[in-house]
Amino acid sequence: MPHRSLSTEPPPGSKNAPRDRSTPPNPPSKGQGFTEIKQSHSGDPGQPTSPDGVDPEATEPFPPDLFRLPVQNKVFGQMPEISDAALRCLLALIHQSFRFDPETSTWTCPGKSFSRRDIERKAGLSDQGARNGLASLEEAGWVNVDRSGRGYRYTLCMEVPTQRYTYVPTTLLEKASELPSTTALRAVLAVLRATWGWTSKENGSDEKSSKTVHRRWAEISTSRLSRLTGRSEPALREATSALEGECICRVQPGQGAYLYRLLPDAFEPGNKDACEEKSRSEKASSNPPTANEVTPDCQQSYPPSSYKENSCRDKQPMGIDSKENAKAQDESPETDEEPAVPDSQNKSGAGADTDLSQFSDKKQSLGRKLINAGVWPDRAKECLGRYSTPRIEANFELFRERAPEIEDHGAWLCAAITEGYADLSRGSKRKGPPIESREGEKERNEEGSNSTCDDRPDKRPDHKEKVTARRKHRLIRQYPKIKAEQFHRYRHAESPDTEQFLYFDPGEKGPDRRVSHSQKFTSPSEESSSQFP
Repeated sequence: MPHRSLSTEPPPGSKNAPRDRSTPPNPPSKGQGFTEIKQSHSGDPGQPTSPDGVDPEATEPFPPDLFRLPVQNKVFGQMPEISDAALRCLLALIHQSFRFDPETSTWTCPGKSFSRRDIERKAGLSDQGARNGLASLEEAGWVNVDRSGRGYRYTLCMEVPTQRYTYVPTTLLEKASELPSTTALRAVLAVLRATWGWTSKENGSDEKSSKTVHRRWAEISTSRLSRLTGRSEPALREATSALEGECICRVQPGQGAYLYRLLPDAFEPGNKDACEEKSRSEKASSNPPTANEVTPDCQQSYPPSSYKENSCRDKQPMGIDSKENAKAQDESPETDEEPAVPDSQNKSGAGADTDLSQFSDKKQSLGRKLINAGVWPDRAKECLGRYSTPRIEANFELFRERAPEIEDHGAWLCAAITEGYADLSRGSKRKGPPIESREGEKERNEEGSNSTCDDRPDKRPDHKEKVTARRKHRLIRQYPKIKAEQFHRYRHAESPDTEQFLYFDPGEKGPDRRVSHSQKFTSPSEESSSQFP
């Protein structure tokens, strides 16, 4: 039976015939998990070369000064099915979870859990983007979510691979958010898998001189690159054109498919700092900072959205001058605790430019915290003037606890202080109605003077007079003859959450006690005995 020729030359009339390989790749070997393939060196006289002098079968060793970690080939294989946000979150989790042990010179995965904010910063995603990406990873089985605490904790469900893996430079994982787009990131990963993912042992004169080498070039057509990344061919052409000369190098021998090669110099640690400084200077010159600028955890491949700006403008009063919100200055934290407000909100604060000298030192500190949390300066001054210090402190602590679940920090904190979400009378933190302005004015007057409420005895209440819970406790402390049993809960208050009490003077007639359920219904024997003594 005649056999078809296995010549590497394309058949007549074919313009884009792919290069036919004589033998398929062998299964992975037992030692270190490297994939053995048939390769030859560029110095072989019988090896064909391209017209540009590029050897498609050339190999080269890994850069000695480039730090890299192993990633399962399964991640590259499932890249078309993973969304952009999920891919960024997965790479960020791998980078944070894997740790290098210098004693054993191996990579380990301690199984540490991370918060969503940590993953947002590493992945370069927005709040909603990180939520969607982590939800997709949980559904696919890549991430385990712990919902027992106040904030969710995410743990990577992946061990350090010992076979069927590809080395990925750690610098690439760190600067993944700096690439032009997620399509460009997918293209770099595909080229990395096609070159660094195919390795072999190169034997030297002795066993000690043997080293591991990988493919220098990989022939990838645009259609195949589209299948590997899950992106359209026009988007990949634009992405590869932007990456050419920066992260990858490509040549086209004749009219065939492109030969791609990863540039190791682009991922050296020294080049990372230079790229970051260059990107910061370009952003500073092109986009001047504003109070509503996009936070650093948003994707850099998309323009800023005006949705958040409009929502903040709708939730806060329209009469406030917008120029006050344009002042931005950072403020150093007062304690070593991790602030509940994201760094992006602190950057947009104008606490240092707002005059709070009319208030006490404690209220000035609270005012700066409110402004740094996102409350507009005029609204912060209004809250400081109308409400007492304990009320502002209690609602601010409530805000710190719920900050990860709040979308608009400034509007929520302003509403919490105005409506009194933290209930001071019971010590529990829940939503309550607004307190009357006269009570706030009374507390402000009492706070302005150096004397406390205990120094000035309150007037003895009249019979059936309504008192607040705070005044009730003060009256019990100041008047020994007044007992707690003389105060009865007022059931017809303005709101069920407002606690008011009616004081009943012992000298007057008190309220009629309700007859218990057991006394309403008597047995026939008891009724007959009451009629006939």
